[in-house]
Parts: sequence; structure tokens; C-alpha cells
Amino acid sequence: MERIEIERRLIETLYEVQELSGCARVEIDLKTCPIDDLDGFDSLRGVETTVLLSMKLKHEFKAGKGEVNLFVSEDGRRVLKIEETVNRLIELCV
Repeated sequence: MERIEIERRLIETLYEVQELSGCARVEIDLKTCPIDDLDGFDSLRGVETTVLLSMKLKHEFKAGKGEVNLFVSEDGRRVLKIEETVNRLIELCV
């Protein structure tokens, strides 16, 4: 899958999750950091969104201990912007 398609599906999924959560729609671009910039988007919603995106991309994202949260760095210490999340998705899909 090409990068632009991954970006589109990621952003589309974030809009869907925001709508389902009853949160106001905020414009999302590559510089958006979902955990910092989207209303109500916390680490739990990040895992939920990761699972939904996994179904859409038909790819399972797992780590040694279980589900992956694509919206934080691998070490869990830093929240990621959309651009960084896309990079991580590309790595995980290879």
C-alpha cells in the first residue's frame, strides 16, 4: 500500500473515531498530534483507533505484550504526529 493511501486511511479513521465519540471535528493534517490536538483522544482511544485501523488496512499490529498504540513512540515516552504515525505504519506493514 502506498504512503498516500495509508495517510488517507489514517486520517479518515481518526475523523470516524472523533465522530463516534461525539467530539467536535478538528481538521487533521500531517502535523496534527492526535493525543495533543484531538478532543478526548487519550492513550485508550489510541489503542481503539489502532485496532480499527488494523481492520481497515487488513494488517494486525501486535507487540510482545499485546496491542500496539500507533500514536505513541515504541518506547511509550513520546506522542506522535500524523506524519510520524504514517512512518510507523509503513514500518509495521513491511
